[in-house]
Amino acid sequence: MNDGRRVLIILPAWNEEDGLPSVLREFQQQLPYVDTLVVDDGSADNTAEVARAAGSTVGQLPFNLGVGGAMRLAYRYAQ
Repeated sequence: MNDGRRVLIILPAWNEEDGLPSVLREFQQQLPYVDTLVVDDGSADNTAEVARAAGSTVGQLPFNLGVGGAMRLAYRYAQ
């Protein structure tokens, strides 16, 4: 039964351009009905670009706030 709710997987990420593609690909293969949000926590690499290229929604923080700051942004997005 679909009551209109959706599933969102939140991935806080800091300098994860190398690891993200395989993780996001696995989510897409195993859970194609979920949405993903990668929160780029002030990365110095191409984390945000890699996540977008993989089809994920991306939230970007201007500098590293840690997992707490990343999750606060994600919860606001989810709401």
